[in-house]
Order: sequence, then structure tokens, then C-alpha cells
Amino acid sequence: MEPVVLDLPDEYKSSRENTPFVVVVGWVGAKDRNVKKYTDELRAMGCVTLRSIQGTWDCFSPFASGRRKFARRLLTKAREARAELGMSKSPLYLMFMSNGGCWSHATMTQCGMLEPGGEFEDLGPHLKGRVFDSSPAKMTLRNGPKVVCVSMGVRNTAARAVVHALFYVYGVVAFLLVVAATGSTTMHIDEFWRTCASAPRTCRELYLYSDADEITDPRPLSELIAARKCTGSSEEGCDIVEVRWKDSRHCAHLVDERDEYLDALRGFIV
Repeated sequence: MEPVVLDLPDEYKSSRENTPFVVVVGWVGAKDRNVKKYTDELRAMGCVTLRSIQGTWDCFSPFASGRRKFARRLLTKAREARAELGMSKSPLYLMFMSNGGCWSHATMTQCGMLEPGGEFEDLGPHLKGRVFDSSPAKMTLRNGPKVVCVSMGVRNTAARAVVHALFYVYGVVAFLLVVAATGSTTMHIDEFWRTCASAPRTCRELYLYSDADEITDPRPLSELIAARKCTGSSEEGCDIVEVRWKDSRHCAHLVDERDEYLDALRGFIV
């Protein structure tokens, strides 16, 4: 199980209620050192950060129990850290990287964790924004094997063919397991996309994505963003911001478009 790591900015002063508290969830296959590069940048902006990575199996599993456990653990750590630091009323931001991170968003939404009456309803009023880096990606049996290959660093042609074959077998088995266990024919990947598309607009949203992304297809994502913009919101401070690049790679915008990427985060959070 990956650790949940708390980091304070160098010039942090306790009990500052305007200090942003940012929770960052990394992508499938990421290491803590990879995600730390992002939290280090946020710390340099004056944010307190909490970071973790959801297990690969929990991301791909047709059953939601592991994802619920991870989301609860993440929000519990956030609640505890905010209380200990005197930041219970500080603005809260959630940052999801690729679908490995965005599954936490979908799970929190499906379970109503931050909504009134939810397990973490005390955090809900302080949630000021969600950041989606290279996510959400519309998952299919076609791009699923590509995600696995990229996350595992599989480049050999023969090995990639094996991964594709095994993934298709997994898709069939997962479907049968869901039908047997729940009686439903709805795949969890379809439910994921519907949840991301219809999630309540309770705070600001920032989408960072690229036309050159080999995993996150920009077309359905841009359509999702456009649809969410059209739904409107009666709440103030619930606007949607998007930054779309031409050539930046999946979860590599910090490297490929560093200045624009950091400016977007700074303008949204700080």
C-alpha cells in the first residue's frame, strides 16, 4: 500500500486559514518520487500538500471496495492533518492525475463522501476546486491495454501483444463477475465515465490535457468539459477552466509545458 505523505511549505505558519491544502492522487504506475515533483511545486507556491497513489489492481478491479477504502483513507488523512495543523477551515483542493487519480474523484462522488450527510461532509464546504491532469480518460477495451503497457513500461512488441490478449480476457471475466455478483450488465468503466460527466458542480474545476496524449483521448474529454460548462451551476465559484495543449504528453505537462502548467495551477489554486 502506497503511503499518504504530508508536506509543508518552507515558510508555513500554523493556523493560517487562507493557506491552500492540496491533496494530489497520482497515476497508475507512478512512484512517490514522481508525484513528489508536483507537490514540491505546489509547496513552492505556499500550499500544504498530501499525496498518495492508488493501487493498480484497485483501479482496474470490477469491484469498488478497494477504491472506497482508498478514498476514505485519503480523506481521513486529510481531515486529521488539517485538524492537527489548525487548518480545518483552510481552502481544500483535490488534484487527480490520469484515471489512476480520477478513480478517487469518481468514488468520492458515487459515495457522496463530501456531500451533506456524507462521511466527510465537514470537508465539503471547504472544497474550493478540483484539478484534473490528463483526466478523466474514457476507458475502452481498446485503450485499456495501452494504459497497462505504459504503466508497466512494456515496449517489446511481443510483450505488448500478450498484454492486449490478457486484457481482453480480463474484460470478459470482469463482466461475468459483475453480472454474477450484482446482476447488472453495467461495467465499472462505463459507470466511471458517467459519474465524471454528471458529478455535481460544487466547486471550480481545472482540466489540463493535450491533443498528443496517447492515453487520454482529447475528443471525448473536450465534449465532457463542454457539456459540464453547459449544465451551469447556481453556486458561486463553480466555473470550469480548461488548458489544452497540442503536443504535451500524458501526465508530462509539468515537463513539456512547464511555465503554462505552473501558471495554470498558480492561478487556479493560489
